Amino acid sequence: TGIPVCILVLKKCKKPDDVLFINAADQFVKGKRQNRLEKEHIDRIVETYRHRTEENRYSRRVGMKEIAGEHDYSLN
Repeated sequence: TGIPVCILVLKKCKKPDDVLFINAADQFVKGKRQNRLEKEHIDRIVETYRHRTEENRYSRRVGMKEIAGEHDYSLN
């Protein structure tokens, strides 16, 4: 059975008032027993995180007001 993985990065000194979501579900190489991230997948994820960039269907910054108000603090 495949298990989806979610990684949360929590920062104590976070300055922007938003949350960056990265959907890297397609960023892997299928293996026999395990899938694996290759260097280019990791680099793309890290660069998106570092620069907080948005890309259609890959990454999105969501403001705290939207999370609190429209979604009642649900991150699903």
